[in-house]
Amino acid sequence: MPLDRRAGGFIARGVDAELDEASDLRDHSRKIVAGLQAKYVELAEVRQLKVKHNNYLGYFIEVAQAHGEKLLRPPFDATFTHRQTMADAMRFSTRELVELDARIASAAERALARETGDLR
Repeated sequence: MPLDRRAGGFIARGVDAELDEASDLRDHSRKIVAGLQAKYVELAEVRQLKVKHNNYLGYFIEVAQAHGEKLLRPPFDATFTHRQTMADAMRFSTRELVELDARIASAAERALARETGDLR
């Protein structure tokens, strides 16, 4: 058991599904993002596709310029939304990636709120 209530970690897995989801996002976000990257590599048929993160865009998909042109056309444009073009690469987003970014960003706070009962 943790010494400080604000540290969390005192409710066992399986007791609260929302807490388990928030804890997984908080603790295993890299693995979750890697799984999503593998899904997008297969969907876009682009092996060089990478899911990256920065403080301005959050999570985004980056591909070489040549592959980015492909993602701008149907049927890929239904899934991938163009965000930014650079000299040698293009950045895209998806609805799923935007939602995951928001959930990851708030995961630690949500997990602690579930454990402490501070569910404002």
